[in-house]
Amino acid sequence: MRCRWVKRNLSVQLPLVGQSIVAMWWPGRYYWVSTIQLDRDSPLAKLTQSLKEGTHSDAPPPTFVTQVFKCDAHGFVKSLWDLSLGDPEPLYEQTYDDLAAAKLGHEETARLIELGRIRQLKYRRWIDRG
Repeated sequence: MRCRWVKRNLSVQLPLVGQSIVAMWWPGRYYWVSTIQLDRDSPLAKLTQSLKEGTHSDAPPPTFVTQVFKCDAHGFVKSLWDLSLGDPEPLYEQTYDDLAAAKLGHEETARLIELGRIRQLKYRRWIDRG
């Protein structure tokens, strides 16, 4: 079933790549689709990159991530702030190595939710994790 409406934030600049709220026909069912650039200067990013490469690297390559969460009509994701509401793990998550792939991935993810295919995204995530 298609969605009622989609609100896109088109005036984004890095570290934000794209943000969308998708309202489904079922009352109170909204999804927050967000794609961001991860902080490559953080100590955790540097440590992760050095462990992957086996060398010390001061500037790891940029990484982008798209995540989908349940939210309210204003895009507020309650589970991120109130751990008593449940697991803050995203419904869907995908990482990208470059900006162009991240933009395409964000649009594809939002489009699948608009078309009512959130189950397809959940299934793909399950398959990707093995």
